[in-house]
Amino acid sequence: MIAILDNLISVLALQVGFTLGNIIYFLGTPFGIVIIVSWLVYLEYATIKSIIKDPNAIIVRMVTKYMQTYALKNTPLTSYQLATLNVIFKKKNIGIKDISNIIGVPIIATRKLVNGLINNGYVMRSVNIGDKRTFVFATSHRYKEQGIYP
Repeated sequence: MIAILDNLISVLALQVGFTLGNIIYFLGTPFGIVIIVSWLVYLEYATIKSIIKDPNAIIVRMVTKYMQTYALKNTPLTSYQLATLNVIFKKKNIGIKDISNIIGVPIIATRKLVNGLINNGYVMRSVNIGDKRTFVFATSHRYKEQGIYP
């Protein structure tokens, strides 16, 4: 029984080796090179298309990476909260719609993020002078005291 399994494994290994060899040989032919180049162009197109479709996601990922690498490790905030704080810190008196557009999160989720930051004392809310129906947000002294901002 063991000899049969050993022979079967040897045959399968040879077959896989031949198949891989044929694939490598095919990729070296002009048609194979055209397929490889086409695939690389497609991958580049898909990457550029995703960047154009949602450029804010890249900003959030960059801010998140920065915060995880350089900010305080023991901060109780999530990466989206840190990104929101960073946006509010850089743009004084910013509205909820602008925050939502910059971080690439729906307005309802952004409201929850900002309300959580207000409840924890990181953000202050005030009435917009230009439009009394809306609020604007700014970072509080707690945000600056803890040294979370870049």
